[in-house]
This record gives sequence, structure tokens and C-alpha cells, in this order.
Amino acid sequence: MSNETRKVETRSKLAIKKVDGKLRIYVGVNQKPGSRTVELVQKVTTKSYYKSKQYNDNLQDSLVAEEEFDAPEKEFSSTQTRVAWIQVPSKYSDQDIVNMVNGLPEDACIARTLSYHPILTEGQAKAIASPELDFNLDQVAESQVVRDKQGNIALHNGFIQYKKNLFFKTAKADMDKRDAENVYQPDFLMEEINGAVVYDDMQNV
Repeated sequence: MSNETRKVETRSKLAIKKVDGKLRIYVGVNQKPGSRTVELVQKVTTKSYYKSKQYNDNLQDSLVAEEEFDAPEKEFSSTQTRVAWIQVPSKYSDQDIVNMVNGLPEDACIARTLSYHPILTEGQAKAIASPELDFNLDQVAESQVVRDKQGNIALHNGFIQYKKNLFFKTAKADMDKRDAENVYQPDFLMEEINGAVVYDDMQNV
């Protein structure tokens, strides 16, 4: 039984990331011709409130609801910085792009999607299916796998999980698509988790 009473999330206004005072608007590796990449950032602060004491339990009925005890709340706060990458035409100047970002609605956001399977765009799915392109699901998995602050793979319910941040011009709730019926746990990530080589049984090694 959780004694969390409420959760409040606040998001800062979207901005273009700066590194050493310079805007992160650039031509990336394998950038599509005629375009540049803009790196957007947003800070998301989550405050969770819990009753300092819990009086009822899950084994029996109670005479009164938990909130009737008027126990004081405890607050726990966490802040994360989310990043999303958007392509813009090369003909747009840095100032043009700054003006566009500054002109976004106040509730423009970077929403987070979590899944046990790599999160694919339509273009990525087509590229993986094409025998003519050197692109596969493992490449997406490697870029999206969730890691903790120490850089270790962070499991959820025993499964590898993947994360993708997505830009929206208006408010969008985070999406949790972690489904135990749709998982992807490639050998190269399992090897990292287990600290040992994972062999294919057919190799008989």
C-alpha cells in the first residue's frame, strides 16, 4: 500500500541548450542535406507528497479513511533535464530558430516515453526492414537503453527498459508503454548486465 497522497510536476519553459555560451544548433553526423539539428532542453521537477505516518493496512478494513488522521505530509523532490533533438532547414539563421523556440506556447514540452522495447519512428522501422540499409534494432537499443547515474543499465521488473524524449508544441503527458508481452533484451546488453559473455546455444561454445 503506497501512502503517496499527491504528485506535482512542473516543467520549465523550453529552451535551446547552450554549451560554453554557444547555442546547440549544428550539423550532426549523418545529418540530412539541407538541415541542421537544434538541441532543446527542459527541466522537469517532480514533487511527491507522502503522509508521515500510515495508520490503516491492507489486511483488514478500517473504520475511517487514511486522510481522516490528518498526519503531516513529507515532500520529496527530484529534478531531471530532458533533451530532444529537432531538425530545421539550413536556410534558417540561428536567430530565426531562437525566435521560433521563444514563440512556442508556454506548455510546449519534452515528454518521456518508456518501453521494454526500443521506441521506433516510422522511418526507423522501414530502415530496419530494408536489406539495402546498414541499420538494425540493436543500434536503436544501444542509444535508448535506460541507465542510472553511474552508467549502469537500470532494469525495471527484471527487464531492460528504453527511453525516448519527444518534443510537443503543446502539453503532453509522459507515456509508459512498458509491457511484459513486448520486450527486447539483446545479447550485448545482457552481457553487460551479467558481466559475462552470453552465447548462442546453437554455437555450442
